[in-house]
Amino acid sequence: MATTLLSSICLLVGANNSAPVPGITIQASYFQLYTKDRSLCPPVRDNEVLFYLYTQANADNPKQLKINDEELFRNSKIDFNKPTKFFVHGFLQSYTSDEAQETKKAYLDNEDCNMILVDAKVLYAGINFLAAANNVQAVGKYVATFVDYLVSKGMPISSLELVGMSLGGQTVGIIGAHVKSGRVPKILAYDPAGPLFNGYPEDKRLDKSDADFVIVIHTNWLQNGYFLPCGHVDFWINDTPLRQPGCSISQVTRRKPGNIPEIVFCSHFFSWRMGKYALYHPTAFPARKCDSFQSYNKGTCNENDLQYVGDKVKATASGNYYATVGNEIYS
Repeated sequence: MATTLLSSICLLVGANNSAPVPGITIQASYFQLYTKDRSLCPPVRDNEVLFYLYTQANADNPKQLKINDEELFRNSKIDFNKPTKFFVHGFLQSYTSDEAQETKKAYLDNEDCNMILVDAKVLYAGINFLAAANNVQAVGKYVATFVDYLVSKGMPISSLELVGMSLGGQTVGIIGAHVKSGRVPKILAYDPAGPLFNGYPEDKRLDKSDADFVIVIHTNWLQNGYFLPCGHVDFWINDTPLRQPGCSISQVTRRKPGNIPEIVFCSHFFSWRMGKYALYHPTAFPARKCDSFQSYNKGTCNENDLQYVGDKVKATASGNYYATVGNEIYS
């Protein structure tokens, strides 16, 4: 009875077919009348999660890829002699959002790689964060299937890195846990989403079992980000998670006039902006292994292990690292 009722609801709201849900972009954030909850109405459709390949040769003109679409694969001319990196955006965002496009540019400016932007816009749309958060499992498993497809086409799993922001930071954990063709070497999560994920069991969120090496950059852990360590290395940035540098209303409006999401999520977005800056300046953000900000601020950890916040953390590192960062990420 319950299954029949659920199927009827899925059909009623259009979630069991590929028909698009009406939506609108406001200030670079995407909103729909409702968001299809794929935890209730599977499966994910191939028009709901899209893959766009960028390389140094086509840094501004992506080639689309799809699972088992041989023509798109041939036309992409993807070169598996180069490392492959995925980026998964967060709530309200898309592959055209600043977090995706600027991260892509930073990687391609500094490394000859395949950069694949995952576009889950219609499943991570507003206004329903609950449905978007529920979709993390379905999106992660779908992307994992795509990773397995690329491995079947010749991609060495050893060349793979998964990068994600917010909901995308949780998604990369689900991807890593569900790839069947090998062990994901590395995950980099920018302030993985906290609401609805804080307290979740490890199989429902990002944790250090999802890859050989999981790096997490926490900037807004008392609000939008996950509030506990969840990687092999967890970086905690500034002792001001509710107001990171450059995140006052006046500062944000000078940079992004009238952009309300930037005001609301500035301290959350601080994480990916740090990651982007660190790709150009790998030693910009020194961090010390420590047990708390209190100890770090007292200087009692000054002789402890030093690592630099970003993508280039030594694989021998482990534990919690603390850093003080200013406005330089906006330069």
